[in-house]
Amino acid sequence: MRTHSAVKTVVLLAIVTWFLAGSPPTGASSKETANDTVVIRFPDGIDVPWEVQELLLQRVTESIRFVEDFFGYAFPRRIEYQFIESRYWGIGSAGYPNIVRDPWPVPTSIEDPSLYRPFNPHEVVHLVNHAIWHHCAVDSMDEGFACLVQNLYLSLPLHYEASGLLALGELPPLQTLLLESSQVSRFRYFVASRGNSSFLGFLYERFGHRSIIRLHRGLAEICGEGRFSDNLISLVEKCTSTPIAQLEVEWHKVLRAIQVHPRYLTALRLYKEYDKADLLRLVKQCEWLDVEIDPAFMAEVRSLNSDIWSYVNNESLTEEELRARIEEIVKWAEEIRRGISDRHTTGSPA
Repeated sequence: MRTHSAVKTVVLLAIVTWFLAGSPPTGASSKETANDTVVIRFPDGIDVPWEVQELLLQRVTESIRFVEDFFGYAFPRRIEYQFIESRYWGIGSAGYPNIVRDPWPVPTSIEDPSLYRPFNPHEVVHLVNHAIWHHCAVDSMDEGFACLVQNLYLSLPLHYEASGLLALGELPPLQTLLLESSQVSRFRYFVASRGNSSFLGFLYERFGHRSIIRLHRGLAEICGEGRFSDNLISLVEKCTSTPIAQLEVEWHKVLRAIQVHPRYLTALRLYKEYDKADLLRLVKQCEWLDVEIDPAFMAEVRSLNSDIWSYVNNESLTEEELRARIEEIVKWAEEIRRGISDRHTTGSPA
């Protein structure tokens, strides 16, 4: 009897231990949280309460499953989602094979509004693209599909940004746009990603989901072939049974029917001027040389970038003020470049 009682006690303690291990108390935290779909990792020194981790896990999982459903693709293993708290957050993020690296700040409070909104699946789409296209990167289509799925999932307009670009004469001819590199500058990235996303969105609305998936799958077949530009145009025409010139006319007709706010057009002009700072190249240079950019400069970059787009709805911001700040950031960026060049030439430490 005593032995039987002891066994029961051990079993009961094991069950209680397992239950407590699976249900941390409110306010507890750990370096990662996971389920069958994704493992989310947090940076050292960041305390993320358990209840926040649970909400993050739910939101990220929902976005991954939406992407899988959209493309009819199942990830063969769990995705690793890393919050990296990059000093360059706001400049760009990157997707790696089976790994998403998120440079934005980690939510640490249950009251953070971002926990109650759909989680942006943009980088997850890149993982699907690279898997299906066998790691053959096609900038225009890679960003186009990522932005399209992002907008569909987040219920964002599919064509507003491209309408503004067309109104300003900044939207390239379609055959050029379909091959546009997104890595040249931040403004060119904006044009390539939003333009191609809008065109793919037009195909999605005009010809349906099945045609879009045929196009996506077809890219895997032509990616490694020569004369990719000709093959891409032919693939689009094959999936839609429509000549590319006619598609461009119909798409532009959709874009011109959208009323774009004058302040949004001004914001686009300001963003193009802001691109003179060449921040994309500067950040890559600093990462390559392991040089830390002045935190005050990065703070102003983030603030200015936010204010340029806030200008559309925030009438307290003026065009003149933003132009003056753009001029200052361009000069500041040039000073940083000269400093890096001088240190690199003389061999002085950063």
